[in-house]
Amino acid sequence: MGLAEQFVGRYYSKAWIQKNVLHMDEEEADRIKNEIVNERVTEQQDMLTRAQDEAIMNQQVAQIQAQYAPPQAAVPVAGGEQQVSPENAAAQQQGQQQ
Repeated sequence: MGLAEQFVGRYYSKAWIQKNVLHMDEEEADRIKNEIVNERVTEQQDMLTRAQDEAIMNQQVAQIQAQYAPPQAAVPVAGGEQQVSPENAAAQQQGQQQ
């Protein structure tokens, strides 16, 4: 079959290979085609689920790291104001809300 793949679409159609080389009838070829489509859909759904799970996990890790990160000192800037890192700002807001 590996040898035949290089000729599919150039010299022979997929349908001709299925019928004359693999000896499939139309019903069997349709069944196989549906199985392939369903497998691809399932693979894509699995990839999406894994990506969503990874994004959620990364978000949770970031929240835990921010919660337990040592506080950083405010950095003085021109004009006498102090600049607070985004992590400390979030931590300060959480502390004020509690």
